[in-house]
Amino acid sequence: MKDVIVCCVIMPLTIAIIFLIGAIQTNADQRSFTEEVVYIAAQRASQDGYFTADNLKNMRQSIANGLNVSEDDITILCNESVRYRPEVINYKVEVLLKDVLPANKLFGISNENNQGEIMVENKIMSERLVP
Repeated sequence: MKDVIVCCVIMPLTIAIIFLIGAIQTNADQRSFTEEVVYIAAQRASQDGYFTADNLKNMRQSIANGLNVSEDDITILCNESVRYRPEVINYKVEVLLKDVLPANKLFGISNENNQGEIMVENKIMSERLVP
C-alpha cells in the first residue's frame, strides 16, 4: 500500500517535469527565432541608417507569425530618424508570450501569471553615408 501511495505522488510530478523540459526547449527556440528576425531587421536598418516603417512592419509580422502571437504583444523601441556613419542605432524588441508553462495549475501558477517575455536589446553602427 505504501508503494501505491508513493507512486501516486511521484508519477504526476515526473510527468510535469517531462512537460517542463519540452517547455524549456520551446522557449529557447522562440527566443532564438526572435533574435534571428531582429538581427536581420537590424542589418537592414544599418544599411538604411534607421528602422524604416517597412522594416518595422516586416519584423513585427515575422515575429507575430513565427511565434503565433498578436502584433499587439510586440513592443519595438528604436531610432526612427536617420543616423549616418559612424553613429549608433539603438533598438529594443519585447515580445509577450502567454501560456509559457504547461500544467501551470499543478505548480500553483495562475493563467495571468503564466506569461513570459522575450527581450532583445542591442545597438548597431549605421553604414549610411553622409550625403
